[in-house]
Amino acid sequence: MDGTRVAEAALEAHSCALGQASAAIVLSHGTGLSHDELAGLHGRLAAALSGEGDWPTDWPELAHLASVRAYPGRHAAILLPYEALLAAVLAAMEGAT
Repeated sequence: MDGTRVAEAALEAHSCALGQASAAIVLSHGTGLSHDELAGLHGRLAAALSGEGDWPTDWPELAHLASVRAYPGRHAAILLPYEALLAAVLAAMEGAT
């Protein structure tokens, strides 16, 4: 962490292709973001997957995952990398205080 922002992140994804793709997207764009920014994107992505919101346009690569909306059983694979990064950010912030 660099203050309240992600300075560097890494994941070792042992998941399906969707989870690996989602992890690659969050890792390619997550650096520099705060917990609140990541949480906001996670919330919007979860809402879009469930059909309750518009698809996030923050990161163009997310559009490649839009067809997963029709497969609710795969939503967790898409969201897990964001949840892992959010948990790591919270742990780092708590460790810094």
